[in-house]
Amino acid sequence: MLEGTNRTQNGWVKAESRKKRGKVWVGYWNSYVELDGSRKKRRKEKVIGLCSKITKGEAEKELRDAVIPAFENRSPVSHIPDAALTFEKAALKYLALSEPRWSKSFGRTMKSIIKLRIIPGLGKGWDQFNREYDRFPSDIKPTEVLTWLNSVAADSSRSLVKKCVTHVRAIFDLCVDDGVIIKNPARAKSVKPARGRDADQTFLDVGQIRSLLTSAAHHSRRDYLIVRVLLVCALRPSELFALRVNDVQSGTLTIDEAVVLGEIGDTKTTESHNPVPLPPTLRMELLAFIESEGISGEPREFLFPSEVGTVMSHDNYLDRKLKRFAVDAGIPRLNFQMMRRTTATHFQNFGQVKDTQGLLRHKDAATTLNNYQKVITANLEKAASAWDDSLLVEERKPKK
Repeated sequence: MLEGTNRTQNGWVKAESRKKRGKVWVGYWNSYVELDGSRKKRRKEKVIGLCSKITKGEAEKELRDAVIPAFENRSPVSHIPDAALTFEKAALKYLALSEPRWSKSFGRTMKSIIKLRIIPGLGKGWDQFNREYDRFPSDIKPTEVLTWLNSVAADSSRSLVKKCVTHVRAIFDLCVDDGVIIKNPARAKSVKPARGRDADQTFLDVGQIRSLLTSAAHHSRRDYLIVRVLLVCALRPSELFALRVNDVQSGTLTIDEAVVLGEIGDTKTTESHNPVPLPPTLRMELLAFIESEGISGEPREFLFPSEVGTVMSHDNYLDRKLKRFAVDAGIPRLNFQMMRRTTATHFQNFGQVKDTQGLLRHKDAATTLNNYQKVITANLEKAASAWDDSLLVEERKPKK
């Protein structure tokens, strides 16, 4: 079968609405093939670009000079892609265009993923002299995208793999829309990466919690209170180390700030900007600690500052302190999210789902249930026994 016998057509374009992209210019042309000794016509189409970015005339020129030649095995006539646009520049351009639509928290996450994973993984190469160089979007093949995504999946969560797939495809889509490349290599049928590992579901049992508190108390009163506040109030580390002295109120702990990239900023979400209950015993311990530290006269001073009085780095605290306490307590591994999951799980013994949602300050109770509150085996077994007992007829019930 021979394709491309029609070499002179220009095709035509139409404005159409596409679900994911909005209104776009779609190019159409006829391709002729020799099949069983006769000439057959086949209709082909290709999205040229967004109607908001290019005119119909520009779309027609793109179709005539680049798209049709590429599909009909001809060299482009006048289409000259932006030779200066490397993959890194395209990724940073995508980040700049997308960031205004994202929340601050999600924007921080995506900036980290794009700059620390996607750009080094796909946008950089090494020559024969072991020198790094910038790669261009047109140089990156579908097999390379798949290989890189599989390497991410090998040691990352399913959530991170999904984010990488979504945003790598979006970066290449931007290149297609700008006419830098014809096809998106990340949307090829062969690009189906591994799923990545399942999200961590572990939480501490009551014995482990008490051992962790004991280990922290042996180190210092301050560390004991940090661990206690994390567990009782279910705080994120970014919220914990942004606490001020005057956030300790009667009955509540004010949460109105968070540590963002080493600086004080807004909380993760609007719902996060809410007080949490502060039990009387914990409040009295915090007030005694404030007085003993001599900071009661400075209401805006950090409650748990670094050694030089600045905001504490939660990554440093995790590595230098919290993990050490966990080892001493016989806990194989520990992080802040596991502690928050621990509180959410055990709190079901003391309150309803809505109560747990309020403590964790989630917008949706589904987030609390699906990601944080796990099954307590002892409770499940007790409930199953009660259910079984309710089904027994009177004469079958065991005699006491």
